Amino acid sequence: MQNIQEPKPGAELDSELQAHIGRHLKAAYEDILDQSVPDRFIDLLKALEAKESGQSGSKGGA
Repeated sequence: MQNIQEPKPGAELDSELQAHIGRHLKAAYEDILDQSVPDRFIDLLKALEAKESGQSGSKGGA
């Protein structure tokens, strides 16, 4: 296993390197955001919403 050292306090990345990393992170996240939500997740969210709305009505009377 590779030993990764903690950065020293006050150590900063070069602004050019920060910009390079930022561009690559932005591109990676844009690809993820462009993907559609799987139907299975939508079904699970709908089931959860239905369950929560059913429980909220029973809590109010107790």
